Amino acid sequence: MLLIAVIVLGAFLAIDRTSTLSSPNTHPNPYPVSIARTSRNWSGFIVCCNASLVTDVVGSWTVPKVACSSQSYSTQLALAWVGIDGGINASNTVEQIGTASRCNPGNSTGVYYAWYEWYPALPRRLLSPYPVVPGDIVTAEVKWDGSQFIASMRDQSEYWSVERVNSTIASVASRASAEWILEAPTNSTTLSIIPLANFGKLFFENCSATVGAGSGPLGTFQLIQETMVDSNSYTKAVPMLPFYNDGTSFSVWWVSLGP
Repeated sequence: MLLIAVIVLGAFLAIDRTSTLSSPNTHPNPYPVSIARTSRNWSGFIVCCNASLVTDVVGSWTVPKVACSSQSYSTQLALAWVGIDGGINASNTVEQIGTASRCNPGNSTGVYYAWYEWYPALPRRLLSPYPVVPGDIVTAEVKWDGSQFIASMRDQSEYWSVERVNSTIASVASRASAEWILEAPTNSTTLSIIPLANFGKLFFENCSATVGAGSGPLGTFQLIQETMVDSNSYTKAVPMLPFYNDGTSFSVWWVSLGP
């Protein structure tokens, strides 16, 4: 679990990945969950952890509109992304791409953008000509082609696509996990978790991965289920199934700001 902060463009920083094991939440999940645990900043699912086997992760979602208030004096963020690495026993790298839904202090209008990161390098915001608007349907993918990582995103609503390549991180990346995550990032200055913007609910769809010779929807893999909690162990965001269960989709529901 990791990431990110907000300095101007939203500079991000990885945080402590330590999380406590817990019993499954009160919304049982028929997917093959091998571990149900809590995290301070991640909510979603992880396929984990066979070194050098993960070569692809794909997911789609609709960019959520966040409920911002002019009476708020803090930055609030909700990050949706797919990626490789960062799970249990995985490397200290994460190769990821996603969207950000952000509330700025004293402003009732949300800010939305796409970003990618080759952690531990700093993340990069995708600027013009890559606009992101609430309600946009995006599809994101991170893959390993044998020599380099390729992070790509397609915005079906704004009619753009983008691809970013990195070969230098290959020497340290373990390719041991795949993730579909809704995240509350960390402030790089204070190292405190930024409040989780009220995104309502977010549906991850068309989720699939390739691990070794096996390729299929996330529901065909043994999964780690992450439920986001605050410092008092109260739920902030919980992964649940959507109204249909085809093995490719799930939802994450906002519960509280935290942190």
